Amino acid sequence: MDAAQQTFEVNCPEAVSRYSARYYDPQAGRFLSEDPTGFNGDGTDFYSYVLNSPISLIDPLGLQHWGAPDYNPGLWNDPPGSIGSGPQLWNNCFSYAWNKVFPPQPGKQPRTPQPGDGTKKALNPYKKPTCKSVKEGAIANGFKDLASECGDCPPGYHKVRLYVGEHVHEPGGKDMGPDYHWYRLDSNGMWSSKHGQRPVGPQVSDPNGDAKSWGYDQSCGAMCAPN
Repeated sequence: MDAAQQTFEVNCPEAVSRYSARYYDPQAGRFLSEDPTGFNGDGTDFYSYVLNSPISLIDPLGLQHWGAPDYNPGLWNDPPGSIGSGPQLWNNCFSYAWNKVFPPQPGKQPRTPQPGDGTKKALNPYKKPTCKSVKEGAIANGFKDLASECGDCPPGYHKVRLYVGEHVHEPGGKDMGPDYHWYRLDSNGMWSSKHGQRPVGPQVSDPNGDAKSWGYDQSCGAMCAPN
């Protein structure tokens, strides 16, 4: 079974699939046999699949589930009127998608992390970012490419999406030049992101539409970020 068959999303119909421990019917959204882990699994329903949340959780073995990050803006945003007192200026779309909070460094100017930092694949700030260069940097930091948008990530990883644009702008704002942007899939099945040093934005159901409103007109596909 390949990664694209680990879970099933909209527009990805599949037949009944054999997981390591039991069979799963994606049309019904349920397993065809009881959970071998009993009450240690999804509670009292021994036939449910990942707490009935197949968009945000996966269970490739039929025995457990791995979740995406929770949506928690307070972990990333500084209190109103106290910008610079916390992690907001030290983190961006990349660290947010990674779900890795970089703490403030007292006495230093805020610097946001970039794909490939600390490796030979670090992004060149003087070159226009491309899907290839950003993904290569992310892979150097432990990300994995995901061949299918309908696929899901292996245990220990969560799904993210990457976009690039040559004329990035705030919705209705002025052109800020070329840039890249990441979104991550949260535990409730919605997507969220953090634009640069701005606060974490609201969740969206469609990252494609939100990315386009910011001028990110090229989708680079999905990847898996390490938990």
